Formats: sequence, C-alpha cells, structure tokens
Amino acid sequence: MTDVLLAVPGARSLADVLGGEPTALGGALARWLPSQRWFPLKSGDIHRVEVSGWCPLDPPAQTAMVLLRVEAREQEPVWLQLLLGLRRPATPAAAVTEGFRDGAAAHAFAVFVTGGTSAAGPGLRLAAAWDGEPSPLRPRPLAVEQSNSSLRLGSGCVVKLYRRVRFGPNPEVELLRYLTAAGFGGVPRLRGRGEGAAPAGTFDAWLAQEFLPRATDGWAWFQARLQRRIGGQQRLAGDSRALGALTAHLHVALSRARAEGMAPQPLDRRQLTEMAAAEADAAQSLAAKLAAAGHDAAPVARAVAALRRWRAPLGDLGLAVRVHGDYHLGQVLRSRGRWYVTDFEGEPARPLAERRALQSPLVDVAGMLRSFDYAVHVAGAGASAADPLRNSFLAAYREPAGAVAGLLPPSPALEQLLAFFELRKALYEVRYEADNRPSWVSIPLAAVARLAEGLA
Repeated sequence: MTDVLLAVPGARSLADVLGGEPTALGGALARWLPSQRWFPLKSGDIHRVEVSGWCPLDPPAQTAMVLLRVEAREQEPVWLQLLLGLRRPATPAAAVTEGFRDGAAAHAFAVFVTGGTSAAGPGLRLAAAWDGEPSPLRPRPLAVEQSNSSLRLGSGCVVKLYRRVRFGPNPEVELLRYLTAAGFGGVPRLRGRGEGAAPAGTFDAWLAQEFLPRATDGWAWFQARLQRRIGGQQRLAGDSRALGALTAHLHVALSRARAEGMAPQPLDRRQLTEMAAAEADAAQSLAAKLAAAGHDAAPVARAVAALRRWRAPLGDLGLAVRVHGDYHLGQVLRSRGRWYVTDFEGEPARPLAERRALQSPLVDVAGMLRSFDYAVHVAGAGASAADPLRNSFLAAYREPAGAVAGLLPPSPALEQLLAFFELRKALYEVRYEADNRPSWVSIPLAAVARLAEGLA
C-alpha cells in the first residue's frame, strides 16, 4: 500500500517539491516520522525537520533519496535518509510517497542499487557498488524491520537501507566486506553497498547481501522448541553447540584481520578497570531510577558495590578484536539446516566509535548467554533449562577459539571476564526494559542479582 506523505498538485518531478524551501514537506514529515518503528525519537521531541540534501535516482527525478536533519529538543540533531517517490506527476492528484511502499519508487531504487553508478543532487551524492550477479529485480519490502528497512530483490538478494545516518564507516559494512572477502561462510555474503556524501560528512547508505531462503531467527527457533518441548533437551543443546562453534569461528576469522582499525591488540587491563568504574556510576543512577518507578533496586545496588570492588585479572587477558557487538538469538538465522550471523551494526544506542572499537570476544559470548536466559524465562521453561544451553554453547565455543594462540585468556581470568561482561549486559537489559517493557524488568534483574554475587 502506497504511503502518501504530501499532496503536490501539478508537480512534474521531485525537484518541484524539494527545490527552494520545502517547508510543507518538512511539516508533513514531522507528523509522519514518529509513527515509524525505525524513528529513534518520540513525537514530542521533534523541533524541526529539515531537508538537508537530496539526490535523484532516475532521470525524471520522480524517485529521490533525501537526507533529513531532525532537530530535537534537548538532544543532538538526528540525521535520517528517506526514499521518496512522486505518484501521478503533472496531474492534480500528484503526491509525494514513501518510496519503500511505492512500487515504482522501489523499482527505481533497486535499479540504482544494482547499476553500480553514481548520482548527485543538491547537498547529497550517492554511489552504488554492486558485486552481485544480475537477476530479476521484483523488489518487495520485508516487514520484519526495526531500525532499518529492507527490500528483497528477486530470489537471491536483500538490500538494507540504513534509516539513521551515522557519519563515518558503518561497522556492518566493514565487517561483512572483510568476512565475505575472507571466505567466511557463516554470514550472508555481501553483494553491494551504497556510499553517501554530504557537506556534513560521508556515510554508508545501504548494503546488499545474500538472501537466506526460509530463514528463521534464533529467538523464534528456540522459543518454539522450548514452549512445545520439540526435540527435547538434547536437540536444543545440539543447536546451542552449533551456535557456540559458529561464534568461535567468527571470532577466529576476525582475529586474523589486519586492516587499519581491525587488527587485534592485547586487551587493556586499565581500560577494563575504567569501564567497570563507568558502569558502576551508570548503575547507581539506574538504581535510583528503578526505585522511583517502584521496581526492586536492590540487585542493581549490589551490582554497584561489586563493580566498585572489581579489578580486571592480572596477566594475559586475551586479544581485543572486532566483534558483533549486539549478539543474541535474534541476530542469528537458521536456513538450509545451518546457522548464520547477521546484523553487525552493534548496539544502536552506543556511539559509532564505540561500536567499531576492538573488544574482547567474550562480549559477544556474554550477549548470547544472556539471550539463552531470556529465551528460557519467556518460554516458561524454568530457570534450570538455561544451564544445558549455556554449557553446551560455551564448550563448543572454547574448543576452536581456545586453539588460536592468545585469543582467549586462560582460566580463571576467562571466567572472571565473562562474569563481568555478562553483568554489564544484564544492566543494559535492565535499562532497556525499564524504559520500554517495565513488566519484563524482573528477567534481567534476577540475572543482575546472580552475577553481582558471583563477580570476583
């Protein structure tokens, strides 16, 4: 269904709408944006929406990418990109549409993406790189989106448009380029990418990657089997073992990177200690927020004390490498009897520099362990059901990852670091649930209580 943003009677091209001062479009977008799942602000936070630049994607300029600068109250401006189409040009019924829901605009975007060409308009230049094979386009939007939007092209490719623009290299594009070139088979292969340039900076606009047929994300896969007891505990442990091995091979591949900003370095003990102090300060504020909202703040208060006491282990701490950064069951897909890792953008709320930083691979391990706990709680399977999943994942992970000299620290440093990263992740979850799903906050709070007690 076409999503009409603004009626523009008589407009022949988007240049008629976007030229000069498109204040009417800015006002329409200010009303429309808060209803989109990918929009990062609340409606009351918007002060002004400004079209900072735009680039036509077809000769008649009836499809264009626009770069938006959203001024927010008491926040830094947010940059977004939006695909626009023009329906029924040069008629009284002419209207600006959201391009992903407009078949003609989506097709024009797909042609541009797969053409390997470039285009420029006022304040925005786009260049498409395409490494995939030619195929029938037939663009179809995918509904399962949160922070971005995707189009399926034919049977073999998906194009993801990054809705929120972050100036600088996107970690997902960086890592998929490297992993595809390295021949790592545990990710959907990169097929193409788009680069944007504006006066404010350069950015990765989109990526195209292999489409995985009949794929199921790991969260849905484990939920179905935990709730219906499909295959029994042995089958579930087998799946978690497969994920552990896949995660290890991912980290081994990333440990071999040598490009600037990706080459591994020894994990810095001082940096870990500073991280613990910063986490303690944030947790102290979180405890006050929980208490004010009527939640049990005691587990977080105990975590504050544990983090203030904690010091990173002495000796070998393993390597800091590029990692996934937001690793959980929802970020892995099962297709054709195998598991694949997807969505390498990292935690969206964290700054881009932090998401591109070298980190201990145990950060990803901790994320998946927390995801197993969540899956078990939500499925109502009983807390003890998480233990076989966690144990089988860890056992399968440690064998290949431990075979690479220096990647992981030896015991007991490994267990101490893993407990720290898992507590850090659980505190992040408490913040998220308190802000978005207060009825779920008890799930990570239980983990915080357990992990704070065990942090050595």
